[in-house]
Amino acid sequence: QKHNANTDSEFMLGFVEIDDQGQLRDRAQMRALIDSLYQIAVNDSILINIFVHGWHHNAAPGDPNIESFKNALARLSKIEHDLSLTKHTATRKVVGVYVGWRGESITIPGLNYLTFWDRKSTAQEVGHLGVTELLLKLEEIANVKNSLSPPIKSRLVVVGHSFGGAVVYSATTQILASRFIDSRAGKGYVDTAKGFGD
Repeated sequence: QKHNANTDSEFMLGFVEIDDQGQLRDRAQMRALIDSLYQIAVNDSILINIFVHGWHHNAAPGDPNIESFKNALARLSKIEHDLSLTKHTATRKVVGVYVGWRGESITIPGLNYLTFWDRKSTAQEVGHLGVTELLLKLEEIANVKNSLSPPIKSRLVVVGHSFGGAVVYSATTQILASRFIDSRAGKGYVDTAKGFGD
């Protein structure tokens, strides 16, 4: 989705939904997002912002977390625009990726608070498959763009709110553990341990 088109606060927003087992709900959804981002990155540096919501939220239209994320992206885009004018550099395109999972399993007020332990457990499992794949693909876009020596670097920022932090943690621990193992001496390929994103 393109928001605030042709203004100082223009941004793109995409959605990727994950089921309770951590699988992508619709692989075509992620492919469409990745293809769109590669098309943007052909001409522009990008600032990719990933937001994983927490308990009592999902990817339904009108969810308060979606609306807050949109407002944050618009403000960020305005800041990027103003900085580009001040520093006389190109403007990074601001892109948001909203990762939706079933943070609310019961919608009955009052009873939905009984889902704390169930949703916490689900959040810790959700990141192990589809979210890890998504994060790696998004990191690749920023890395490929930066390898071309653009005038301003592309960036990747990941935010997990509440149980969304547990989703991000379970997804990135696998990535970071793999990168740490690659940094160990005595292997055919050795490099310094790398972090994830910016």
